[in-house]
Amino acid sequence: MTTLETRAILAPKIRLGRVVIYFYLTTFIVVGIIAYLANG
Repeated sequence: MTTLETRAILAPKIRLGRVVIYFYLTTFIVVGIIAYLANG
């Protein structure tokens, strides 16, 4: 398997992983802000 083939296979997974990480970070921050406001 060539480097280009490996990259072609891995790139979408890496991109998806990055989206998931950003999603979790955003959710965590939003939940944190809501909890902070709820507690006054």
